[in-house]
Amino acid sequence: MRDRYIILILIISSLALTLPGLKGNLPSLTVSDEFQIVERALHCGTGDFNPHLFTWPAQLPVYMLFIVLGILFVVLKVLNVVITTHDYMLLYLENPTVIYITSRLFSIILSTLSIPFIYLMASRIANRTTAIFASVILITSPLFIRYSHLAKPEAYLLLFTSMALFFIYRNHNLSKQNIILSAIFTGTAISTKYNALLIIPAVIAYIFIQKTDVKSHIRLSLMFVVITTLSFLIFSPFIVIDHHSAIGDIKTQIDRAREVGFQLMSSLRWFAVNISPRLITPVIIPFALLGFMMASRERKLIPLILLVLLNIAIIVGRYVPPHYLIVSLPPIAIIGGNGLQYLFSKIKRKNKYIGILFISFIGLFIAIPTFIAVRKSAMTDTREMARQWIEENLTENSAILIDRVIPDVESPQLIPNPESAERLSIWGRGNIRFRILISVSKEIKNRRKYNLYLVSMAIKDVVSFIEGNNIKYVITSVFGDKEFYIDQCLDYGVETYPCENEYHRILKEKYKLIKNFSPDGKITRGPEVLIYITE
Repeated sequence: MRDRYIILILIISSLALTLPGLKGNLPSLTVSDEFQIVERALHCGTGDFNPHLFTWPAQLPVYMLFIVLGILFVVLKVLNVVITTHDYMLLYLENPTVIYITSRLFSIILSTLSIPFIYLMASRIANRTTAIFASVILITSPLFIRYSHLAKPEAYLLLFTSMALFFIYRNHNLSKQNIILSAIFTGTAISTKYNALLIIPAVIAYIFIQKTDVKSHIRLSLMFVVITTLSFLIFSPFIVIDHHSAIGDIKTQIDRAREVGFQLMSSLRWFAVNISPRLITPVIIPFALLGFMMASRERKLIPLILLVLLNIAIIVGRYVPPHYLIVSLPPIAIIGGNGLQYLFSKIKRKNKYIGILFISFIGLFIAIPTFIAVRKSAMTDTREMARQWIEENLTENSAILIDRVIPDVESPQLIPNPESAERLSIWGRGNIRFRILISVSKEIKNRRKYNLYLVSMAIKDVVSFIEGNNIKYVITSVFGDKEFYIDQCLDYGVETYPCENEYHRILKEKYKLIKNFSPDGKITRGPEVLIYITE
């Protein structure tokens, strides 16, 4: 009974940290990749369940969100907000807030559901105190706060990873039932993102720790791999049905990774400097390291450590963004909780009051970055500021070149003319928002129309492209992270990617900057948005 109350308190605390970001940047759609999941879920309503995206693969999140948005459609229809599916799509184009709020709320529900699994797993590995510490580390993680309220695959991945790991630790004696359940959720996790494949060696390591008989090792490991594969294929059927596209997308990802190269020491350094503070609150890092060191005496932690180390090892700083480490969040929370509990018990044994003071001190240092992360998730993006200015100041039918960062050009406030479809295709994303806008833009009233050109890496000389197409405005962004741009130049070459040290310098020299939107303080999200006039 006591565990139930503790879990309830943790869930309420988690909601208090994640709900403030629910409306962040809406109706402006400026979160990278978020629209891809939502639009592919909506696209399933046409009867085409092929997500046409195999680089993540994120197929299961698309299908789950399709059901959620289908329920939303029924509710809106009962309330007479929409009558037909066409009305539903126009609602998405004119003001997608209600659809994104629903999608994000579903993500919050999923990430919140991971808390009981983390708590119960940690309590079985160690004890209740470790479980509390691990859960607090989880819900105060900047990565957890950031991705719990976004309609992206990370919340799904966090839940499925937590469930897959929970079932192998469910009982002291590893049973076939637990292996089957763990395999099913490992398959669903892989159907969300490929790097969940790393759960497989972690589970196999646990089987070898638990079972002394070699035949049992092999039999149970094979059973786990087979069921995981079947689960993945069931929830990602188009990997097989549209295998030509899937192979092409996967090959592209592999080729990109191969170009960057495998650099273990670079990966570890990048993880330590850039990712660990984003993954967990920095004050927890020493306790996570203490938990790692203690693992030599606690064999049960070896699979979790293996999962973390493998995930770090495949991370290449110049290529993989921080949220790919979401698979490492459950094991790091438990390992860090174990290290924190160990130190707390040692201090408490000598002096109870010093132990309480120690935990209060740690709590304070957790609270500060957590507060910043919550504020950060709820603040307006600088691109939203740019969007409002564009809407008010740029003249209709202007020829506008948009850089890759996109200050909300996909929102209905910037509707392209139907004849600009050929121009839009140079970007190559082919998302359904543009297809819908082109087909129904005449039905949307009181909206300013622009001729949009979108920068593609296929355009080698962007400046010549600007002049050759009589483009009046160039809207671009600088993230402020020069190393990012330098790495992009190294990967793709200066002539094929508009890097900060080349592309923006030329723009600054040749054209007049008419508006500059800079982040207001350290905790404002979004890049610096630059708008150039070319006349």
